[in-house]
Amino acid sequence: LTVTGKISSIRDVVISGNTTYFIRLEGNENCYEIKAADDKDVIFVKVGDEIELTLASDTGDYIPASNLEVK
Repeated sequence: LTVTGKISSIRDVVISGNTTYFIRLEGNENCYEIKAADDKDVIFVKVGDEIELTLASDTGDYIPASNLEVK
């Protein structure tokens, strides 16, 4: 299960010592969550980058992702 789009916003927060990024894509109401420990590429992305996220599921307030690829 994947989703592709351009980043409209990205925020990071440290939870229990782990940096977690929350990403929204243009034209998409969902908020995706990925930990830096799961994919270090997330550290380098910014608003406007086109990405593909591999999702662990597609439901919930914060949809967990396990992999990020810059397109």
